[in-house]
Amino acid sequence: MGDRKKRVVSIPFVIGILLILILLGVVFVYYTTASPNINTSNTPSPFANQDLNTIVIQEPHITFLLTKMGALNLRSSGGENPVIEVVVDDEHFTSEIIQGDIATEKGPAPNPDIKIITTRDEIINGVKSADLKSYFRDSFSSGRSRIEKVAGYSELFSKGYVNLYQDMTGNSFTGSVIRVVE
Repeated sequence: MGDRKKRVVSIPFVIGILLILILLGVVFVYYTTASPNINTSNTPSPFANQDLNTIVIQEPHITFLLTKMGALNLRSSGGENPVIEVVVDDEHFTSEIIQGDIATEKGPAPNPDIKIITTRDEIINGVKSADLKSYFRDSFSSGRSRIEKVAGYSELFSKGYVNLYQDMTGNSFTGSVIRVVE
């Protein structure tokens, strides 16, 4: 039988590979957790100067709600824009975040990342409250409104939904408020 040559892996080679893996890990974590933190405090309200008791929820109201929730901080991933379906009572709205802008239209989303289910009364009560974001955090945690995960966790993670979910609910992304829709 022939002699086998032992291959010796050099220490600098192993250290180089480890440094590359660490660098890739840091870049991945930064990319998936960094968000632009767009200031939405000056966003004009489509609810202003309207009778909140008779208002019919329309596209501008959903865009405003998502803006205040922080959806502008979501980002495209793999060439796909973030898509949120908002269900208000039995009315469906599709919102797509495109380069820092939210485009909303009536109708169900064919392939949303998440669904937000709420009621007209919850939206109106949130608008009447001193802090819309805090109101909806309570609404999600109490079950009056809910978020359903539709896309896979890795897609949601890469688009920034983890930060949005944690900010809106105060819970981790795998908390009991989120329900998998399959």
